[in-house]
Amino acid sequence: MALAFLVLLLVVIAEITVSAKWNGSYFRYGIPVFKSVIEVHGSDVELPSDESLSGRFRSGIVQSLVFKTISDSEVAFRERGFELTLLTYSPVMHGLVSMSPVRRSIEVKGVLNWFPVAFVLVCYFVFDNGHHVMGNMFMPFILGIVAACYLIQVIRFNRVAEYFRSRYGENSTYRNLAKRETG
Repeated sequence: MALAFLVLLLVVIAEITVSAKWNGSYFRYGIPVFKSVIEVHGSDVELPSDESLSGRFRSGIVQSLVFKTISDSEVAFRERGFELTLLTYSPVMHGLVSMSPVRRSIEVKGVLNWFPVAFVLVCYFVFDNGHHVMGNMFMPFILGIVAACYLIQVIRFNRVAEYFRSRYGENSTYRNLAKRETG
């Protein structure tokens, strides 16, 4: 049991480190658990600044989303760490906004965090390995908490996608203004 918690602690430390350093591979690769693709209409699409995006998704109720440009066409995002809010939850995923001029699209992707996977596995091996009566009740509870955290994030990631859709999609305000000015 001590080994399981040590592994969990190491996963937490590793994940906090790569997330805080905005490691590009951490945000680009992993198990995708959310995806929204926005078809871009128009040309010369430029991703908004980190500050602009972080300001737009600042929240006092839940952790604010913070954004960091990791390449010319990619902006990584995640919940701000250690922020005092009304509702705190453990993030299940972290995100990446990537622009593809060739496909003329912007993709908002959520990649599974390591901690929830490690946490569920540790709980399973500690409490639900066939020898623990408590495991029959505990594992559905744990999975329910992880699912609730995921649903909160799906709502938040959809808001990020909707922002990009309203800004760069076919019916966007910016696009309609450009059409009126030129035509």
